[in-house]
Amino acid sequence: MLKILDKPPGCTTHTSLSSDESKRLHLEPNDGFLEHLSDRSGKKLNPVHRLDVGTSGVLLAVQQGSAESAELTASLSAALESRDVKKTYYFVTDRKPRRGFESGSKIESHIARVKSGGGSHIKTGPQYISHAPTSIEPVNAVTVIELVHQHGNYALWKALPQTGKPHQIRLHAESAGLAILGDADHGGTDFPTLCLHAAELETTVFVSGKPLEIKARSPLPRWFSDLDLLNDRQLVSWLQAIERRERLHRSLRTMEVFVSETRREIHSDSILGGIDLRCDRLGEITHFHWYGNPKQMGSRFQETDLARVNRLASILKLEDWYLQHRSNRGAASTDSQKEETALSKENLPVRWISNEGEMRFQFRRDSGLSPGLFLDQRANRRWVLSH
Repeated sequence: MLKILDKPPGCTTHTSLSSDESKRLHLEPNDGFLEHLSDRSGKKLNPVHRLDVGTSGVLLAVQQGSAESAELTASLSAALESRDVKKTYYFVTDRKPRRGFESGSKIESHIARVKSGGGSHIKTGPQYISHAPTSIEPVNAVTVIELVHQHGNYALWKALPQTGKPHQIRLHAESAGLAILGDADHGGTDFPTLCLHAAELETTVFVSGKPLEIKARSPLPRWFSDLDLLNDRQLVSWLQAIERRERLHRSLRTMEVFVSETRREIHSDSILGGIDLRCDRLGEITHFHWYGNPKQMGSRFQETDLARVNRLASILKLEDWYLQHRSNRGAASTDSQKEETALSKENLPVRWISNEGEMRFQFRRDSGLSPGLFLDQRANRRWVLSH
């Protein structure tokens, strides 16, 4: 059975551990996206193709368990090998194309893996390089790159790869002078996320003698559609955290896995050196936890910060939400018992009901300072329910 998945950025397509390594290290190989979905759904998935760790978007996999699934995997692999698959990627850059490069140009090169130079050598640079073809190393990578639109310092480009070599689009974008935003390994400007997305995949394969037409789509990241968002790195980092979970949840639903009404959308942004904001979906109400700048103890949100959260809620089409300042409760101050809040509207419900699986909870904004669930205790609540 074919599964059209939506891979989040920041995770491998499948586990980096071999079966021998997982046994030796006593670890379950769940660090890959497909392994995680298989573990959650109880359905074994075979990868048909792969996306880079930082790349988001369309990913095809086949659920194991039947002779048809084996035939489908073989047919899709053959289509990819023979280049009978149309793939469309989009990427964002803040660079101008090199002299002589025009929209719609075709880039042809030879892409090869960089040799490690020995068993004890630890390589820190790019794993693949692209260079002009020669008689010994002929063309093995072809990409057409087209300009979609630009806004200010940023531009959205479409990439149509006609081959499928590792890092192909990233390398060809770099050679066109269009190093992808967030792709530091290939000359791109530092950014909270790699701005490369696999948006579409189309092909027709034959299974049991019958044609199977595949048209897979994945929605573009919000900052691809609105390049103005890229001027606010903090906002994009929050959106990226939310979109990662949206793509995961979309894939879990494809695997028929229940996604709870109560869940964390943003956990923490302090690792990016910005504002530490957390976001919980509690059914009909969204709860933002504001911890401020981790470098400034006791920092409170300002009008500009509230405007940014308002913009985030508007982009996500959230109507019912509240923002709560979470102070340092260990400090010897009475202020820790008077935490500030900001409401999306005056008549926001004070108490409401939301489900977590088979369990129903009442949330109260008028009782205590933590009117939510400890979401990391979900497994324990399931255990209590089952006993």
